[in-house]
Amino acid sequence: MKTLVSLAAASLLLTACVSSPADEPMTPATANDVSAAVEAAEAARKQAASVGHEWRDTGGFIDEARSLMEDGKYDEAMALAEKAEAQGELGYQQWKIETSKLQANNE
Repeated sequence: MKTLVSLAAASLLLTACVSSPADEPMTPATANDVSAAVEAAEAARKQAASVGHEWRDTGGFIDEARSLMEDGKYDEAMALAEKAEAQGELGYQQWKIETSKLQANNE
């Protein structure tokens, strides 16, 4: 349970970091930037899904990022793609932690 709470807290922290303004102005995202970010998010989503730990909203964030990219809203699309990638990575990490705890309990 502590692990799940820790992962949820990490997810919220990552979300806050992705969506909060930086001290210095950000360079506007380009279509190529967003395309690469969406590809990275999709790869992270697939990795989490391969072990049954894809988070509920990850695919929707990727779809929304693609839609925003098509509309030329690159900065918004980039934020969602980065959020989706973080969720995919956290889902996979969650599986690794849960698996190692199960193995430890079975020894």
